[in-house]
Amino acid sequence: SNLQWTTSNAVSCSASNGWSGAKSVSGSESTGPLADTTSYTLMCFDSDNNSVSKSVTVAVTLLDTIISANCQASPQVANIGQDVTWTVVPTPASDSYTYSWSGDDNLSGSSQSVTKSYSTVGTKNASVDIGGASNPQQCTATVKIMANPYFDEF
Repeated sequence: SNLQWTTSNAVSCSASNGWSGAKSVSGSESTGPLADTTSYTLMCFDSDNNSVSKSVTVAVTLLDTIISANCQASPQVANIGQDVTWTVVPTPASDSYTYSWSGDDNLSGSSQSVTKSYSTVGTKNASVDIGGASNPQQCTATVKIMANPYFDEF
């Protein structure tokens, strides 16, 4: 994070809490990498030695690390017009993950599972990007779509 400050009528400033020492009356300073939520306080003085103090807290949210992601279609062989449910299971599970599906025949979605039916035969591909983790992942899967054996033409 980058801390920035400006003052009016201040002649000196000093820092405390997450940082320390004399600071200029305006400027910026990088906090560097933070592992924990940290508060920073800046106290500034005017020429009559009156002071004003302001604090800011930089919140740190640690993201989960995805160890593995398994995605698949169910069923893995389907007929034309049959619903296919695409599902991804990341390990460990987390409510903070985001999902972005894409694939053949305009497959799209933003949840852990998406459902689609196909109108043409062949192998259909799907891919899901998993975000909201310290190491975003991508998972791919396929389904085979076959002609409906119970469909009779007149």
